[in-house]
Order: sequence, then structure tokens, then C-alpha cells
Amino acid sequence: MSDRIASALGLFLSVADAVIIALDPSLEPAVAEAKRNAARLHKALYRGPGDTDDAVRHRVEKLTGVPASYLLRLHKRAHEMTDVSGKWARLLQQACDALDQAAAPVALALDQAAEKADAHAEALDADTLSIRRELAARAIAARHRPRQESFIQELESDRTLDRPHPKPGR
Repeated sequence: MSDRIASALGLFLSVADAVIIALDPSLEPAVAEAKRNAARLHKALYRGPGDTDDAVRHRVEKLTGVPASYLLRLHKRAHEMTDVSGKWARLLQQACDALDQAAAPVALALDQAAEKADAHAEALDADTLSIRRELAARAIAARHRPRQESFIQELESDRTLDRPHPKPGR
């Protein structure tokens, strides 16, 4: 997959964001996984500035069926939780799996576009290199060519052969 993880709604989570919401070693594994899944869904359904966390939690609730109060508890009090409801954890996991499946074509398209861009960049680099080599060859040839002044003097000396030379003193 590319360096970006695409969400089903066309929003993108960067790899850095995925690391931030990774499993927390201080939490129970099931709680950490549920918290990570809830955070991924929250990030995917966030609509931008002006969107409140409460509104996002309600959208996640509509999508998954997990109550918004349970999502808030996962967000705020996960360190106090020793276990997670299997039903809610399964629903969050299924929603994240659906997110990944919906994002797969987008990620594939991004990978293909990145490959095309890389190929184009390589072609441009090759063209630039050939132009630089040609210009360098011209510069070297210009250094070995007689100077223009001497060339003009040669032309003038050729013209003066046909004309009589003026006599000195006149």
C-alpha cells in the first residue's frame, strides 16, 4: 500500500496519524484495539473545522451501532477499563474492515498514480541529463574553437589581399 491509508469517505490518514493511534502498551490488548478502531472511525468521519467531537461520535454510532457514550468512554477512560464488550469491539472491528475494503481501490489507484509519476519523473530526469551533457559538450567545443575576434581578423586579412595596400605616410 502507499504511504497514505485511504478511508472510505475519501479522507486520508497519514502513516504518522496511524502511529499516533496505534496500540497503547499500557492498556489491555482488547481495550487498546477497540480504542484504536474507534479513533480510526472518528478520524475517517471527521468533516473538518467546525465539526464537533460529539457530532462525529454520533455519526460513528449511526455507522456502527456502538453507543456514542461507549465511544466517549473509550476515548476518555480507556485506562480505567479492564475489558471491552465483545459486541462493541466486534462492531468497531467490522466497521474498520469495511473502511479498509472500501479504501483498497483508492489505495490501488494512488499506488498506480505514484508509479506513473515516478516513471514520468525518471523520464524528465533522463531528458534533463541528456540536455546537460549536450550543453557541456557545446561549452567544451566553444573553448577549443578560435575566438571570434581572430576569425574576424582572418576575414579582414583575406579581404585586404585583393586591395592594394595604402602607402605608409599617406
